[in-house]
Amino acid sequence: YGMHITGPNSLLFENNIIENKLDLIGFNPHYGNGDGSCTGTGVYGSPSTVIKNNQVNGPFNLAGYGWCIDGNTITDNVMFIGAGYTNTIPTNHLIKNNIVTGGGIKIIGSGITFDSNTVTGGTIGFHNEYRAHDNIFTNNIANNNSQHGFKFDDCDEYSWQPNCNTIPVTFTGNTATGNGVSDIEGTTKVAITGEVIVSDSGNNQCDLIGTWNSDSKTCTLEVDLQGNI
Repeated sequence: YGMHITGPNSLLFENNIIENKLDLIGFNPHYGNGDGSCTGTGVYGSPSTVIKNNQVNGPFNLAGYGWCIDGNTITDNVMFIGAGYTNTIPTNHLIKNNIVTGGGIKIIGSGITFDSNTVTGGTIGFHNEYRAHDNIFTNNIANNNSQHGFKFDDCDEYSWQPNCNTIPVTFTGNTATGNGVSDIEGTTKVAITGEVIVSDSGNNQCDLIGTWNSDSKTCTLEVDLQGNI
């Protein structure tokens, strides 16, 4: 390990350079957790666990509840968002403004907000695994990954997993281009607000709202849309 911390109550983990693996692990559902805000000061009794502005040159492994993970840079490795102490409790992290190059973000936790993160040059940008559910994706970028920009596991392949539902609660303002197999794999078909581009070109966003037929150049709407096409 570069660093391994267990049970980080009231932790402010800021401006560190980590060579090799970083492990931050919540001890149990009652200790080593935060309230999901980014206001922590590091003083004992502070309600927040804040992990921000760190450079990690190795795997970045997180398993806790209610943390703020903001402005970190991960190089040539994966940010792994675990399920915490038990899969039955939503992890409820706020994960924003992070930059991952040459790796990806692998998600098992649930109830997480991903906002304004950038993942480039890895294999899968954002991988919402079959155990992950009820996550929110807004304004993220997943470009030039060798397989997929965003991948949401198909629950039909994991029928043995109880209550599998990888469809995000919200998926708006995200960008995925130049990915090797597909920009978006799996369904993100939640209700959409705002403008959606439908065209016979590289920036066609029909897959956000329905199914594209390249022969007839039509998009069959499959979700509620509050906005413009």
